[in-house]
Amino acid sequence: MTTLALLNRRQASSLLLGSLCLTSPLASPAATTPTITDAHAAINIAGKERGLSQRMAKAFLQIGMQVDTQRSTTVLNTTIGTFDRQLTALQAFAPTPTIKNTYQELAQNWNAYKTALNTENPKPENGKEVLALSEMMLRLTSQGVTQLEAHLGTASGRLVNLSGRQRMLSQYIAKLYQAQAWGIADSATGQAITAARQEFAQAHHALSAETTNTNAIRSALSLVESQWVFFDKALDKPAQAGSKESLDIATTSERIYEQLDLIAGLYAQVGAKK
Repeated sequence: MTTLALLNRRQASSLLLGSLCLTSPLASPAATTPTITDAHAAINIAGKERGLSQRMAKAFLQIGMQVDTQRSTTVLNTTIGTFDRQLTALQAFAPTPTIKNTYQELAQNWNAYKTALNTENPKPENGKEVLALSEMMLRLTSQGVTQLEAHLGTASGRLVNLSGRQRMLSQYIAKLYQAQAWGIADSATGQAITAARQEFAQAHHALSAETTNTNAIRSALSLVESQWVFFDKALDKPAQAGSKESLDIATTSERIYEQLDLIAGLYAQVGAKK
């Protein structure tokens, strides 16, 4: 059974989160650890970790199947470093003992996940290990961002989390599809993909109807919608290693991710100004 179905929203500490802001990390191995000093940016970076936990697994499976190999390798290598730096920042920031414990547990599980992701020439058995570890990472990263949102307790924080969850779902769905294509998925995977697709469509409708959206957010949401139509159609085709659909899922999921990363960042910026 996949983790997504188990991720109910949890209540965390009700103490008011102090003013926090994030300086964006550079997209290179030499990038420095970000400093979190704004509440909305804290939710966004925690949500980034949630999305990256699935993006890394997707890239690993694609490397194993030799699907979009060059980009998948670049994504995996870059993302491992980004995840490391952001986790360090979240551990330093954690405003309550409960949230601190979550990120301590995440760090412990990250070590095993990182080791598995660094396997050269991945085989199906390596893919199964990465899948299992990615589910644990999804549970813990989701727990952290939910706790941070509850700690802030504002409508604007909810929008950062919701858009960030969409960012994760684009990678989660692609990961599961590629697992099916590689023949390493379990019997519950098809149902999990269906549920995640429905959740994505409903959340996109909710975000599009948000009255506080800026022109930039509306424009980016429109681009997501156009890419989602293509992505959704590819998901209807049988998952097979080396198929056109497998490549389409790889490339389109990246485009959707990039737009949703922009959208979550824009919601964080808007929220920080309130």
